Amino acid sequence: MLDKDVDRDHFYTTFATIRFDVLVCLDTEPYEMLIGARGLNWACTLTISQNFEMQMDDYDFYSLKDKISPYLKHNGNQKFGSYIFLKYLCEHSPNKYRKKIINPSIVRLCAPHKATNINEPDRTVFYRWMPQSDTGRTARNYEKTEFYFGKNVADYCREHNISSQWITEEQAKNMNIKINLKNPWD
Repeated sequence: MLDKDVDRDHFYTTFATIRFDVLVCLDTEPYEMLIGARGLNWACTLTISQNFEMQMDDYDFYSLKDKISPYLKHNGNQKFGSYIFLKYLCEHSPNKYRKKIINPSIVRLCAPHKATNINEPDRTVFYRWMPQSDTGRTARNYEKTEFYFGKNVADYCREHNISSQWITEEQAKNMNIKINLKNPWD
């Protein structure tokens, strides 16, 4: 990712019949891996060192262990440890960058504790890119854009005076919106 000047990527893998969405963020210092378990109401943030080493803190490990224990028999093994889980994630991560923009719902799943600190927290569905140069207004939402789409996209928006526009889930349902995520330069 670093050699392609990519700051974020997303992949998912299944462990013990549970889908884990994983977001790798190289636009933070230190780097981060955000992990969310679908249907378990569990997520954590792991710090990745410059040498690409990581570890799971005790709280995150034990809360995951409590939630995943009933599913371990489906994995063919009753043993579970942070090393086993992190090794599995690494072995099942993609070898190449996917070149797709990450859906904001994945970011919310993987980092719910961070999403609540963003302005207009009820507006969580990405709607469109709004170039402001034609309107004479100054773009905004850079913090939200950076949180959901990464530093490269937010920097592009800052440079080109583009806002990300967000709506509530209720508005999206009422408008019957099908989101087609693209980078602002596409």
